[in-house]
Amino acid sequence: MNNEINNSRLAQLFALLSEQPQEVFLHYAIASEYKKAQHWEEAVQWFQKTVQLTPNYIAAYYQMAEAFEASGQREAAKNSLETGLHYAQGAKDLKSISEFKNALMNLDIED
Repeated sequence: MNNEINNSRLAQLFALLSEQPQEVFLHYAIASEYKKAQHWEEAVQWFQKTVQLTPNYIAAYYQMAEAFEASGQREAAKNSLETGLHYAQGAKDLKSISEFKNALMNLDIED
């Protein structure tokens, strides 16, 4: 995986964010750029900002868990998955429920 940050893309996202600071997708997109570049701490911070703005942003919990796990923070990854599962169940999002349960099971197997 390429761990270079796409500075051009990030600059565009931050410019848009300065105009629309409450736009949750921009926070998620910034987090995703950091995750793609394996900048785990920044990715986690931006995923956390995403769910602070919109607590039921289900995809952010899954992605944040992956970033936590990649940085060796397994308990935080598990907590993120459990929170995401809670919101997925509330939304009756069967695909996400299945993904969260599988990810939690895989974490348990790896322990």
